[in-house]
Amino acid sequence: MASSEGTSVNLLKIFVGNLTFSANEEDIAGLFSQYGEIVGVNLRTDRTTVKKKGFGFVTFKTSSSAAAAISGANGAMFQGRAL
Repeated sequence: MASSEGTSVNLLKIFVGNLTFSANEEDIAGLFSQYGEIVGVNLRTDRTTVKKKGFGFVTFKTSSSAAAAISGANGAMFQGRAL
């Protein structure tokens, strides 16, 4: 049961790369909220320096929202970079 729950959650979580180091969770949530309801945004940071790594994950409430975000935001320009 636990493995199937983990799988369904992973289908709702999308990877977002090539982010500017100045992007924050609110910026990312604002961009991706147009595709559906967001459950959370997690930007990865370096453990030692605590600086952002330039990538993160956005978790959506529905798989259709996640799929729409993948097709809609792939290659889109955000803060001067193509996602």
